[in-house]
Amino acid sequence: MKKLLLILFILPCLLFGQDFIVDWDGNKIQVKVIEIDTYDIKYKKYNNIEGPIYTVDKRDYIKISYENGTEDVLNINRIKELEKKEEKVQLNESSLINKKTYISLRLLPSIAIFSNLYTDNYKKRISYNYNILVKHEISDIISVNAGLKLFSNKYKTTFTFGDMIDPQSGSIYTESGEEFIEAFYRRLGPHVGASININNKSSISLGYTFLCFNFLKVIQSNDYNNEIFKSRSYSFESISGFDLDFLFNIIDQEKFKLHFNPSINIITDLFPLNTRLVYSVNFNLGLGISFLMTSK
Repeated sequence: MKKLLLILFILPCLLFGQDFIVDWDGNKIQVKVIEIDTYDIKYKKYNNIEGPIYTVDKRDYIKISYENGTEDVLNINRIKELEKKEEKVQLNESSLINKKTYISLRLLPSIAIFSNLYTDNYKKRISYNYNILVKHEISDIISVNAGLKLFSNKYKTTFTFGDMIDPQSGSIYTESGEEFIEAFYRRLGPHVGASININNKSSISLGYTFLCFNFLKVIQSNDYNNEIFKSRSYSFESISGFDLDFLFNIIDQEKFKLHFNPSINIITDLFPLNTRLVYSVNFNLGLGISFLMTSK
């Protein structure tokens, strides 16, 4: 008699296969699906096949797994929307993590490749670029920077004099000799730029500097009476610099970086006083250091 009752209890479970409906949290509910329409799922509990039919909202479930191994994936559009939202959240978190701000100091000895700014002696002499920049990473690839650049150079020139005027008598006499002029230029101006990371240890940067403040010191002497004249002047000019920088990290830590910094810059007068365009194409090779200021 007991065996008969056990068979009668198991028989409905064998006749009706086992299905699963899965909610958005991944919970599986063991059921026997009766009907699926546009908005609802109708089912009976697997352990109570003879019991009532339950109706649930189709939107609350992600899929139905049937006894034969097949599945119906529900709410495809909603799944895609959730995946897109998750991707956006991950991108936002990534960009927030990688937003860092550095302060950078660079010293770049420079030599003019082509120039008509000054005399030919200028081409033979080394100039110096001093940079102080603040660099802010807006993504893993792109950074922006701003700061100040100081372009420093000097040149010497010599010329021979002949006829001289006596300041007391006003008479003209001939005296051979040479006069020497040594000029020191300091050009200072604001700089802005942007850089792109080539890989984890190198980047390329484009920048513009408005070298508007000019400081000039001139020392003039001669071998006739060994007189020395010194003069200083300050002026506002329209000299501009366009920079192409390459940065290679020798030391690459989060809080400190040491850079090897070759670069090329073009210095020119955007608004020359005459029609002659003045320019100087310079090759720079130097080092830079960067310190982490803030990190989000």
